[in-house]
Amino acid sequence: MKIIKKIKDKLDLNKNEDDYETYIFTKNEWIMFFMESEGIIALTAFLFYKSFIAFIILQIALIFLYKRKKSLKKEQRINNLTIQFKDAINSMSASLNAGYSPENSLIQALKETLLIYGKDEIICLELMNMKKALKVNERIEDLFLDLGRRSNVEDIKIFAEVFSKVKRNGGNLNAVIKDTADTISQKVQIKRDIYTLMSQKRFEQKIMNGIPFFIIFYINISSPGFLDILYGNILGIAVMSICLLIYCIAFIMAEKIIRIEV
Repeated sequence: MKIIKKIKDKLDLNKNEDDYETYIFTKNEWIMFFMESEGIIALTAFLFYKSFIAFIILQIALIFLYKRKKSLKKEQRINNLTIQFKDAINSMSASLNAGYSPENSLIQALKETLLIYGKDEIICLELMNMKKALKVNERIEDLFLDLGRRSNVEDIKIFAEVFSKVKRNGGNLNAVIKDTADTISQKVQIKRDIYTLMSQKRFEQKIMNGIPFFIIFYINISSPGFLDILYGNILGIAVMSICLLIYCIAFIMAEKIIRIEV
């Protein structure tokens, strides 16, 4: 059941994504995406083909570039949500220890996360929606279950399921929240350690990504006409297309190698 969608009919909630699997670019993100993508396409068309027609044909690469950018944005948003969710339930745990009910603990968590992150961050939008949902008698456990379903984050889904069972059947809610916060904290720390260890490899990958372009550009500048045989004829276009295809395959493989899931 989509709790957030249901309560939208009852009151005006803050604008938020119904499904974290769907990412919608903002106006500024669209502008930046087209500027970056068209720059890459223009550079590729010039260095590999020296042809405006190639620039037009390579516009098809916008599909790949869009999917890649969207995937990176979704991944970044999920990572932010996971970290911020950990801080929110840590705050809830402290409030429960002080004698607050789960519902009031959520409201206290909202106050603290607003101070830390600001009203436009993901967790604050979610908690504000939850707070408004509580006012129309939605159950807090259903709201967490809905967040777990929409985010598809394993830690949030497990927390929501356990929280729901403990809330309904009776149990130590504070222990559940604390254990979840500790688990997420450990995973976040492991991710940070891995990212630190892989940072040099990521930097090397970025350099290697630009080397083929640099080599072609350097040859064209230092030895004008040396590569002319590869431009403006079918055989040369075929050779450059094969080289570009190999480069793209290597780029995709490199990104997969340095991406480690925890």
